[in-house]
Amino acid sequence: MEQNLFKRMHATLESAKKYCERKRDYGNVFYISPYPVLLIKCNDKKFFAITEMETFRPLANYLSSKIYEIEALENSFLFTEESYFYHNVSASKLLKSFKNGAEFWKKGRISPHLCIFEVPDFNGIERAFSTIDDEKKYEDWPVFESCSAGSNYYLQWYEMDIEHKQYKINEIFRLYEDFKYPWS
Repeated sequence: MEQNLFKRMHATLESAKKYCERKRDYGNVFYISPYPVLLIKCNDKKFFAITEMETFRPLANYLSSKIYEIEALENSFLFTEESYFYHNVSASKLLKSFKNGAEFWKKGRISPHLCIFEVPDFNGIERAFSTIDDEKKYEDWPVFESCSAGSNYYLQWYEMDIEHKQYKINEIFRLYEDFKYPWS
C-alpha cells in the first residue's frame, strides 16, 4: 500500500477538509471517504486501528461468528488450550484473527486492502470520536466531493450518493463488547 496513504488519513472530517485546502490547485477535485474502523486498546500507550480500504463494506467478509467455533480458533493460533476467548485473549492474538488467511475470513476472500496499523495519537481520535452524536456513530457515512467556487473561496463539499456500510464493524464491536474481558 502506498506509504503516503497514512499521512492522508484524518481523525475528523474538518481535518481532512483543511488538508484538501492546503493541497488544492487549479482544477483539483477531492474526495473525502470516511472509513469506519475498529480501535483496539492494547495498553495505555498502544492502540491499533483495523479497517478495509477500497470497499464500501469494510470487513464484510470477516466471520465474527467464528469466535464461537473453538476449532477455527485453534487453527488460527488465536488461543491456547487453557485460554479460550471467553476467558481472556491478548490484543495481539485478537489482531491475528484479522490477518489475511486467518480462519475468520470467508474462504477465497483475501483482501489486499486490509489495514491494521498502530494509532500514534489515540487521544486525538478519542476526542474526535467523542464529538460525534451517539446515534451517528453507528450510521453509514457518506463520501464527500469538493467543488471550487474560485481561488478566493474555500472549497464547497457535497455528499455523494455513496455510503460506506459499517454494519459489519458494528456487529464485530458489539460481539466483542459483550464479552467484556480485559485486553492485555
